[in-house]
Amino acid sequence: MAKGQKLSKTELSSLVDSEVANAMGSTTSAGDLSKQRSQAMDYYLGRPLGNEQDGRSKVIIHDVAEVIENMLPSLLRIFTTSENVISFVPVGPEDVEAAAQETDAVNHVYWKENDGFMFTYTWLKDALLQKNGIVMATWDDSEIVTRETYKGLTNEELIVMINDPELELVESEEHEGVIASGIQEENGAPVATEAGIGMVYDAIFERTTKRGQVKLENVPPEEFMISSECRTVNPSDARFVGRRMQKTRQELIADGFDEDVILGLSKSPRLVDRSEEGISRRFLSDETDENTATDKLVEIVDIIEAYIRVDYDGDGHAELRQVIKAGSTIISNEEVDRQPFHAWTPFPLPHKFFGLSLADQTMDIQLVRTTLVRQMLDNLYLANQPRKVIWEDAIGDTTMDDLLSSRVGGVIRVTRPVNDSIREEDTPFVAQQAFPMLSFYDQRIEQRTGVGQGVQGLDTDSLKNVQTTALAQMSDMSSMMIENIARVFSETGMKTLMLHIHELMQKNASKSQYFRLRNKYVIMVPSEWRTRHNLTVTVGLGNGTREQKLIHLQAIRDVQAQIAQGGGMGTLISPENIYNTAKEFAKNALFKDPDMFFTDPSTLPPEAFDPPPDTAAAAQEQFIQMTSQIEQGKIQLETQKAAMQAQKDQSNLQMQGIKTQLAAEKAGAELQIKQAKVAIDKQNADTESQKAIQDLLVKMEDLTRQYTELELRYQVNIPGEGADDQ
Repeated sequence: MAKGQKLSKTELSSLVDSEVANAMGSTTSAGDLSKQRSQAMDYYLGRPLGNEQDGRSKVIIHDVAEVIENMLPSLLRIFTTSENVISFVPVGPEDVEAAAQETDAVNHVYWKENDGFMFTYTWLKDALLQKNGIVMATWDDSEIVTRETYKGLTNEELIVMINDPELELVESEEHEGVIASGIQEENGAPVATEAGIGMVYDAIFERTTKRGQVKLENVPPEEFMISSECRTVNPSDARFVGRRMQKTRQELIADGFDEDVILGLSKSPRLVDRSEEGISRRFLSDETDENTATDKLVEIVDIIEAYIRVDYDGDGHAELRQVIKAGSTIISNEEVDRQPFHAWTPFPLPHKFFGLSLADQTMDIQLVRTTLVRQMLDNLYLANQPRKVIWEDAIGDTTMDDLLSSRVGGVIRVTRPVNDSIREEDTPFVAQQAFPMLSFYDQRIEQRTGVGQGVQGLDTDSLKNVQTTALAQMSDMSSMMIENIARVFSETGMKTLMLHIHELMQKNASKSQYFRLRNKYVIMVPSEWRTRHNLTVTVGLGNGTREQKLIHLQAIRDVQAQIAQGGGMGTLISPENIYNTAKEFAKNALFKDPDMFFTDPSTLPPEAFDPPPDTAAAAQEQFIQMTSQIEQGKIQLETQKAAMQAQKDQSNLQMQGIKTQLAAEKAGAELQIKQAKVAIDKQNADTESQKAIQDLLVKMEDLTRQYTELELRYQVNIPGEGADDQ
């Protein structure tokens, strides 16, 4: 590139003025952007629409405000429930611990050293309401001056304080006073001194300290300017970005600018008075328009902080320069590495810096719904209090005055009968027909913004025993739209801001610093950090994020348990894998220090993971013994079954023989009885014969009894038929 001529300060100032005049967001351009953002603020605050009529309803439906305020809690939950919003990606195994510490340090600066919650809240709200949320990250090295008063200092104590580089003696007074006992040095040796009367000093010092930290600031949208050719949401891609703001002279002097130059600047009226957006934001009647400061140091002056790519030094290369103008005077001009602004927008437009806000998506609906509700209320008013049709010639002036008053219980005075001279006009109530239209526009709001009755947070109970696929089916388009906005925010403004915070600490924090990370203090030297370019955004996604993550963790834990039981420990999984799962469980419960509950296996000695000696062999031997015992038991059972069967068979044979013998004896007795009866019948049996018969009968009864006893004994005591189990 051909070298050119170095620009003069006048030429540079004119170039900056030209960029400011043509930039989007400039108060001098008064373009559509400023009008749209001003209108969005008016709709959000519920100001009159400008089409109101006397005697008609003037109610305002606050759709813009409701949509924004309903989405804010979901987005805040997404960005604030994670322990670290972002995580730096290590470049190698040796860089893992360093990347983790730098991640913790940057998040500490964002959330602790700056008011991270309110900073995020304002950033989100600016984007949802006024297209883009703009923030600024700088290294705050400004000086803080405080005054300290000391009384009764000894000469040695006074010298020590004078030698302190942060202290400057303002005034001192010497007088006689009590010197407390202590230790003094005489001839190179400490000597104890007693309390007594001596010369002491009362002194006033000014302590000057530098902040030395990253400063994050929300930029009001009307103060930000950017060249119109920027094609991305990242301001670093623009040729020109800047901020028009106001500071007091005291603030400028504290920033290091020349005091004489600053005191010579003209004071300015309030910047808010020159911006439609600023005027819209100022909605309270007691917000003054005047710069009423009487002390010159607290008077405000116009400041333009511009970042412009220009070949100022004529070397043929357009470098990025920071040019600060106070009024028309350039008070700073230096080459810088980068510009400090970061932005995000909920609905990015391709090839444009400014996107669409939730207000842009709902202002037209608020206008329609407000008109519908006004008409419904007007109809209800007329139905409840209809208009009167009056024959003016038939009534007097007094009656007319009374009719014009609609007081409850009011009296209408008449001097003669009015008959049909007064009648009420019938107004049909048709407002209920507008309710479907209100419902229709409710659905339009939900489809455009993702905010509506269909967006319900998921609680823990509703997610118990729910599989991942079932959970995915529960997610609807509304929650997906909120997740999409959160992802856009995190991948644009949040990612570039966190990288910038890391860069600011690396370049400016030269001293070692203490950070309380993970419940312990860590010493880090940011100037020795590796330059980072890659990071992973770890913000939660959507309502119920922690509950969804819990389900996934439970599934992973179950798989790990199955692998461990199947012998996969040490191959498919390791103790570190199981520890990581347990740690994520604790993090998901919002415990910032998982090591309170689980021990990192990497901190344990290797022998802690060795199995007990001969554990596998002992288990195998125990298994063999148990198998042998089971086989022996089976053999004994079979032997017992065979013996019982043999005993049963033998008992059956014995019983069969007894039955046969008894049957034969019974048959013989019956035959003898029959023969005796025949003999008696033939010979008229005498007494001997009768006795013989009686003896035979007795013998027969005895045999019958014995037979019965044998049968009973067989059935009860001897195994056999009908008694197999015995």
